[in-house]
Amino acid sequence: MVSVLQNVAIDCADAYELARFWSRVTGCPLVPTRDRVTSRRR
Repeated sequence: MVSVLQNVAIDCADAYELARFWSRVTGCPLVPTRDRVTSRRR
């Protein structure tokens, strides 16, 4: 059986700062939406 990891949830005190960190690490830009900030896959 093969498993595929698609999503990871991480609890943190400052979600926006964590998103900025991972955006810089992965090179995926943050995309602000009306109610949250997401990243866009290449």
